[in-house]
Amino acid sequence: MGTVLRFVNAVHEVISREFPRVRIDTLAYVYTRKLPKITKPLPGVVIRLCSNESCFSHPMAECRVDRTALQTNFSKDIAEWSEVCRDIYLWDYTTHFANYLAPFPNLNVLKPNLEFFKAHGVNGLFEEGAPNTLLSYAGELRQYVLAKLMYDLSLDERLLMNEFYAGVFGPAAPYVRAYYEFWQLRSLSSGEHLFLDGGVTSSYFTKENLDAARVLLEKAMVLAADEATRLRIEKITLSCDFIDMAQMDKGRAKDAAVDALIGKCRQMGMGRLTEWHTFEQSEKVFKEQDALLPISAQ
Repeated sequence: MGTVLRFVNAVHEVISREFPRVRIDTLAYVYTRKLPKITKPLPGVVIRLCSNESCFSHPMAECRVDRTALQTNFSKDIAEWSEVCRDIYLWDYTTHFANYLAPFPNLNVLKPNLEFFKAHGVNGLFEEGAPNTLLSYAGELRQYVLAKLMYDLSLDERLLMNEFYAGVFGPAAPYVRAYYEFWQLRSLSSGEHLFLDGGVTSSYFTKENLDAARVLLEKAMVLAADEATRLRIEKITLSCDFIDMAQMDKGRAKDAAVDALIGKCRQMGMGRLTEWHTFEQSEKVFKEQDALLPISAQ
């Protein structure tokens, strides 16, 4: 980051002579995330910290685990940057970029992490979900809650979620809420960390849990008031379909499951299953992949 920041400072010095109110923005991302020992950002240089290495199962104020073996951690880095920079922006991540449909139980950290950012002087925030598809696990729910909290951080996130459930799912709301809370509780009770590009082998992705989750959505479907609501619930069910498919050994049955899943996704307006692969690429990967089983079953 020392090399990058010296360059950015130099660019800012030149531009500010003609445009003194313009600020220059640079990323503190992976290998440039740590504060340099010598070089510091000039006033008017924005440091945009990226949280992609962080655990998203536990609030950042409590968790000091990163997904790679860096010499530091995100919580320490943001604290150090906040001591030398008045313009800290945050590029935060909210979904499972390797598998958009896989349950990614991070609803419990949304507000605590925003409070953590604010406490460390962050004054600009970008929350990235699934950028190239309309459908991901809890995508719309997270977007709604985060948009409200970014406008007013004093709001109660549980009330916001309930407001979303009621408005989108009507009489079926209690069971949809129970579905998301089910995966949240299973994740927290496992003690495992959650990373944005991890696999689908979490210990709680057991057949028993998948069956229990499906029962909740089946009950929601019974209470759905109209076809539009039933379609929304069916979209949520794709997460269970995805894990079921991932846990199958390669062969004809898995080929059929992959084709069925991708067919449903296309029909429901989903753009892709992962940030990096088209449907055609994902189809090839999954059909050639043996079962990805829960950690406890391997």
